[in-house]
Amino acid sequence: MGLADELCSALKHAGYPQPAHAQELAVPVILEGKDVVLAAETGSGKTLAYLAPLIHLALRSNQAEAAVAAEKTEADGPEAQGTWQRQRQWRPHPTAALVLCPNAALCEQVVAAAHALKDPESGAPLAAVAFVSAQSPPPVRLPDIVVSTPAGLLSLLDSGGPAYGYEWTRAGLASWARRVVFDESDLLLSGGYGAQMRIIWDALRAGDRTHATRRICLQVGITEAEFSELPRHLKLAAQKGGAEGLLEAGFKPRAQQQQQQPAYGSSQQQQAGQQEQGVQQAEGQAGQAGGEQEVRGVYGPSWKRQYMFVAATMPAEGDTSVGAQLLARFPQAAWLTGRQLHQSKRALLHRWQRVEDEAHRSQMLQEVVAGDEQLAAGTGRMLVFARDVASAQATAEALQGASEVAVLQYHKGVSSADRAAALVQLSSEQGLVMVCTDAAARGLDVPDVTHVVQADFAHSAVDFLHRVGRTARAGKGGRVTSLYTPDCEPLVDAIRDNIAAGTPVEGAFSRKRSFRKKFRKYGEYVARGKEGPQENMQQYKAGLAERAAVRRSERRW
Repeated sequence: MGLADELCSALKHAGYPQPAHAQELAVPVILEGKDVVLAAETGSGKTLAYLAPLIHLALRSNQAEAAVAAEKTEADGPEAQGTWQRQRQWRPHPTAALVLCPNAALCEQVVAAAHALKDPESGAPLAAVAFVSAQSPPPVRLPDIVVSTPAGLLSLLDSGGPAYGYEWTRAGLASWARRVVFDESDLLLSGGYGAQMRIIWDALRAGDRTHATRRICLQVGITEAEFSELPRHLKLAAQKGGAEGLLEAGFKPRAQQQQQQPAYGSSQQQQAGQQEQGVQQAEGQAGQAGGEQEVRGVYGPSWKRQYMFVAATMPAEGDTSVGAQLLARFPQAAWLTGRQLHQSKRALLHRWQRVEDEAHRSQMLQEVVAGDEQLAAGTGRMLVFARDVASAQATAEALQGASEVAVLQYHKGVSSADRAAALVQLSSEQGLVMVCTDAAARGLDVPDVTHVVQADFAHSAVDFLHRVGRTARAGKGGRVTSLYTPDCEPLVDAIRDNIAAGTPVEGAFSRKRSFRKKFRKYGEYVARGKEGPQENMQQYKAGLAERAAVRRSERRW
């Protein structure tokens, strides 16, 4: 798959003797520098699918940069090395990556997964990875991989971030975040994250334009001021085709400008211009080692940032869906899909129980907990999902009063410290019940959850898939008990029928209210914009398969 030998050894030592299907698909494509949409079922190894190539690229870039420094030392003496390092300190890491997650718990989980990949000899993590926010200030040197939430990143950049250096400004972010991962991208690119994500998008796009201009100026030997005075048709040619496009459009650089450096906005940036040729050499070596075919994938005539969108669900119904937006914004992206995308796992056993009122619900819930043999034997872990904080608190109180099993809580009504402690306890002990909201449904990897209970049925098929995905992970089995009220019945029937047929459930991705309206009109679920019942799930998956740039390889790292 093209990964460094030391990384392959670290993966095997960490308990990954061979890649999962999602990793086989994603790693080679990411190493090529392509934009990627990775949509694969929960527990399929998506985090490692993007972390492994990012760590590989960081290793190769570090090695190439060290080689450049050694070359300078050999040519100019030991003092030159110190000067080179001082001039390079401010400059962002060539292969720095940004990973955005919806919440801090997922960020910490990504950092832990990266730190688990250690050098076989020294035992140190192969890459420097850090979670940053206004409450978690960044390290002195920019890490290889920065992990944050949208809100946490913006609060850092807009408050105390500039005190830590140029990198921690909005302009600085765009200068080093050359690979950007959106984990749980269907959530990040919709709903309550919209305003924050627009700010981040704008900063990255502005950085893309600035980088392209500076690169073109360096290559054709003019200043940014001179570039700004070019005729409009030349600027457009440069934006579309970089330096090559500018020259093809008729621009003729003056001979005395061939070696001129671009004008940067600060003395530190002027130093960067003086060292640019060495940097290009280092990063070109890193790109070749990482599978990128040309330096253009890193800097290039019209420098291009690499984007990765990772999710367990990728709704694509309607023009405003996340999937449709990604297809429009990134038409050249490689779409990679898991074997059971939008399907319930085959290793899951489902039980469906209709409840008529709150009293019946409470009674059935207590019976489910009391009847769990693994929980009673102290060998099971149960997650109980409620619709909101109030319901979660009431559910936890009812279970605590009717059972001897320890009951934990995970929702916004609990402090972040207590939520973190609850996750640690659930991960390290067995025989526990955790009552939670959908805050625990996405991405959290608690080992060996044996039973998921929906005390309140999910709002949509998307939420259903994320909830039940907390169990039956890494090839293990699991159980799901779903309690539902009569108003949820159309959605429940649609999901249950798809599970029984072994088909994807994205036909039921709409929320319960709109789902019920369509059900009443047609007697069964109808996809948005259709005249009658449609079976569009397989068509959608076939479409994804046609767009996917799947790189087949032997089943080894």
